[in-house]
Amino acid sequence: MKKYMILGCVGLAMMGCGDRDDHALVCDCGGHVVRMQFVENGDRMIGTIDGAAVKLHHAVAASGAKYDGTHNGNAVTMWGRGNDWIMIQDDDMVLECVHK
Repeated sequence: MKKYMILGCVGLAMMGCGDRDDHALVCDCGGHVVRMQFVENGDRMIGTIDGAAVKLHHAVAASGAKYDGTHNGNAVTMWGRGNDWIMIQDDDMVLECVHK
């Protein structure tokens, strides 16, 4: 049941956060261009941040969809709920994402 709720949130986010290109989202997160593509039924996110490849893995979240990984050696988290997404860098810099 929890997995279906997460997939539902991902689906809603995909509609509200930018252009759909084979289930990809394109957002501006605090001046960073972020492209996200969900694979393996939402278990992983493959994307780019400012053109640099990043792989994120699904993480447990109290609500919404959360993906953790690294970008240029720094921790990065993408967290979305409904149509809203944020990018968290190094566990302290929170950037709101706006669809492009």
